[in-house]
Amino acid sequence: MTLAGARLMLAGASFTPDGAKPNSLRGHRGGDGRRRSADIATRLESLVAVIAHGRSACRDLRPHSAGMRRALTRFVSGARHYSELIVWQLADAIRVNVFALTGRPEFRQDFKLRSQTDDAIASVCRNIAEGFGGTDAEFRHYLIIARMSLNEVSDSLRSARLKNYIREDDVHPISALSRRLHRALAGLIQHLENKLARTRRRQSSET
Repeated sequence: MTLAGARLMLAGASFTPDGAKPNSLRGHRGGDGRRRSADIATRLESLVAVIAHGRSACRDLRPHSAGMRRALTRFVSGARHYSELIVWQLADAIRVNVFALTGRPEFRQDFKLRSQTDDAIASVCRNIAEGFGGTDAEFRHYLIIARMSLNEVSDSLRSARLKNYIREDDVHPISALSRRLHRALAGLIQHLENKLARTRRRQSSET
């Protein structure tokens, strides 16, 4: 499976940022269908994250579908730039939405909260970019920091909501993207941890 192919599959299975139904569910009724689509999107996001980092995801993601298992056994070329990573793309989409909110007059006047919120989302993107290209251990470390910053973004937006700078509806697109990013980060971090564990076992057996 190529990186472009995985992204195309994800586009067809994922919920859009504005909360619209995914393409695969148009005309379909019932919560079971929505849950199945969300589960597929979760697996595809993790797959794209791992593919973009230049790894095989077969053993780490352990999908239930035999067809998906066969697809994941194929190796693909790695990303050449951090902007090709799905985790960075999701983070950047969140950044665009967050900056739109912090630029509003009420939010902008609260300099401290605006600065904290802007820096938190910038930290998510920055740490993914900085960790890319390093060792597996370094990349894992930066991804964990990015995940912590993502939590800070959510909490800052909660503060802004309580202060009536923004409405609950304003946060929905960001919340949807954040859930997707949390899943993608978790999949990539788990993959790197599994790879590091295999490397340690191999080194231990050689000594």
